[in-house]
Amino acid sequence: MVGAMSDCCLNCEAGRTMGCRTYCCQLLVRLTEEDAQRLYPERPTARFLEKAEDGFCIHLDRMTHRCNIWEQRPEVCRGYDCNSDFLLQVAVAEGFTSIVELTGRAQRIYLPSHLWVKVPDEADSSSSASSSSTSESHSSEDTGSSVIT
Repeated sequence: MVGAMSDCCLNCEAGRTMGCRTYCCQLLVRLTEEDAQRLYPERPTARFLEKAEDGFCIHLDRMTHRCNIWEQRPEVCRGYDCNSDFLLQVAVAEGFTSIVELTGRAQRIYLPSHLWVKVPDEADSSSSASSSSTSESHSSEDTGSSVIT
């Protein structure tokens, strides 16, 4: 049984504060046959999660920035780990307005993994709020100096 979004291991609110801007909800999500049949029974051959005109997933609540289908989200969404995604690291370091623009930036940036900013786990963020703000500001300085122009 999949838990509620509040049971998610990552602190997505902290991630958005760090600059991810709900990055994962803008990715192209390929659906399994089972996902397509469950999410789009009227179109069981759908192969991608639908996007709204603004480029975000149609299931993202724009007010709360939470997933409206969290319990039924696709396998790709369940398995996605933002802390191992280089494009997210570029988004946090440099900001972004679109996935296309972000991909271009990612080709021009040097960002070694030891400088990556980690979206904290719920346990991490509740244990020490002051240390995370110190590491965030340190990471921002480090990542800013690693851009190749």
